[in-house]
Amino acid sequence: MAAAVFKVVGNEIYYGEKGFGCYVNNRRLRIAKRNTGKILVATNNPAAIPQNSENQQFFLRCYGSKTLEIAYLAASRLDRVYLSKSNGNIAQGSKLAGTFAEELTDEFITPFFLLISEAGGMIKKSEVKPGQSAQNAGETGFSEEVIALGNF
Repeated sequence: MAAAVFKVVGNEIYYGEKGFGCYVNNRRLRIAKRNTGKILVATNNPAAIPQNSENQQFFLRCYGSKTLEIAYLAASRLDRVYLSKSNGNIAQGSKLAGTFAEELTDEFITPFFLLISEAGGMIKKSEVKPGQSAQNAGETGFSEEVIALGNF
């Protein structure tokens, strides 16, 4: 199994192969944990980020490409990536939103998780009620699957 992301601007190719590691332009990538207390986060829906119980600051980014955000995480340009099936920028119930939710599942995004696992990162799936902490995820009401990627 292999995955690759090509960033035309900057001529960078991020690629990984199961058991062989993750690379950008033939340079090995490893996810590094920062100790600053400031966390650079990429997400398609800010409501999907669980409430922070620690005194850490989240700085949000959106690059417009989930695969590029995953590649940036593998290169330690981001600290975490939160993916959810809902998108705050797309109206609920639209056909486009349904298509996006389907693409976020296994067929489209999951192969790129290889970049994270080969770079030493972690992948967590959970049901989180938007705006609630992970401890309160079991409460009744609306919840959604959130995929968290990073070095926790």
